Amino acid sequence: MSTRCPFCGYKLDTNGYCQNQKCADYERTKILEAEAAKTASTTSTATATADSSSTAETVTNSAAADSTAAAENTETVSK
Repeated sequence: MSTRCPFCGYKLDTNGYCQNQKCADYERTKILEAEAAKTASTTSTATATADSSSTAETVTNSAAADSTAAAENTETVSK
């Protein structure tokens, strides 16, 4: 990866973003940093929710698999 901005030649930060406030690419940098901060703050909350919901999905999926297997067994017996 280059260490300089392709638009203005300013050195990039550790994340590869231009920090030159006069550069056209700086607007993109601000948007990406804001999105990263927002994602980081919601990730910790979403992790707890995902842990509890994945257990419920597993139970639901196994119940669906059981009913599908029962239907296949019924078809096989009737033939």
